[in-house]
Amino acid sequence: GGRGRAAAPPAPTSTLPPAVLAQLLDHHGASCDANMTKLAKVFAPASTTTSLQTMSEATQVLFCAHAVAVADAVREVADYVEHLLYVQLEGALGKVVDAGHFDEYMQYHCRQVFTAAAQPQ
Repeated sequence: GGRGRAAAPPAPTSTLPPAVLAQLLDHHGASCDANMTKLAKVFAPASTTTSLQTMSEATQVLFCAHAVAVADAVREVADYVEHLLYVQLEGALGKVVDAGHFDEYMQYHCRQVFTAAAQPQ
């Protein structure tokens, strides 16, 4: 055998165990069902009323608000992960890294990879 490096273990696809993820998704589904049941007690189906506020519109409002909440949560997670990576980078380099440092880094590597005529402008 050669003295090559051992293969890295596969990266996990989730930080949560599958059973915990299943519980979270089950709870999410139950919560959505409970909200729909509450709406059904207040709003009539569109086929039984001439009101502009029917179960259909209420459902659309509910799920649009839910989509906004999910998008906000995803943004918060991305911001947190970005912060963790930045703190790790700063710790590894021993200094604060700003846009100027990144630009300098990219220009250096572009000079190494591309000929002068082919470098990005």
